[in-house]
Amino acid sequence: MFSTAALYLLTSILIFALLAFDLPGLVKRVALAFPSKNVDHVAQTTQRSFREAMQNPKALAAVVAMVCAQAAMVLVMGMTALHMKDNAHALDDISIVMAVHVLGMFAFSPLVGQLADRIGKTQTIVIGALALGLGAALAPFSLWTWWLAIAQFLVGLGWSLLFVSGSALLTDALGMAERARLQGASDTCVQIGAATGSLSGGFLLAYMGFTTLSFIGLVVALIPLFFVVRASARPSPMPTVA
Repeated sequence: MFSTAALYLLTSILIFALLAFDLPGLVKRVALAFPSKNVDHVAQTTQRSFREAMQNPKALAAVVAMVCAQAAMVLVMGMTALHMKDNAHALDDISIVMAVHVLGMFAFSPLVGQLADRIGKTQTIVIGALALGLGAALAPFSLWTWWLAIAQFLVGLGWSLLFVSGSALLTDALGMAERARLQGASDTCVQIGAATGSLSGGFLLAYMGFTTLSFIGLVVALIPLFFVVRASARPSPMPTVA
């Protein structure tokens, strides 16, 4: 009880401290003082709708990358534990595979960000889609714990590559005045993708099997490649200033 109360108190203090500062204003002043060469020249007063923003091929590619990453990752990862349990794996084995998956998701995030800055965000999205797709493709080929761990590591790492680079690419494609609102709309799409993967996973596993489920995960993981190629082939349209 005391530990819970202490955590609530600490959280309250942290929230109060953060709200005491004008963080949006600080971010805006820093962005104006140190403009990034990667950011599209979008007017700071632009106020587009989400549909209008998605007419920018880079913004659309970024959202598709994040949505597909979340949907494919949740689909394959969520059913792997049940697949292992159905095939008589011990709880220890399942825990190891899931731990390795989470390691792939988060352990290399700083390096993923540096990679996106160094070689480009769209190129990192391509690598992420291929890594996630490879993990999904490898998963049904063996029931060995180490094999499933490798597959799940690739799924997690591919998710990280797609999500980090997709988030950065979306930020580049949005104006300062519209960024928070449209990123919130993007997060909604991402969570819908996650819910779709989670809700469909059980039915796919029960009626089509883990191999078919993994193949669907592979297809979903590769969808961003089409939008990245499209974004690279077409110039980003300039938004109309409201």
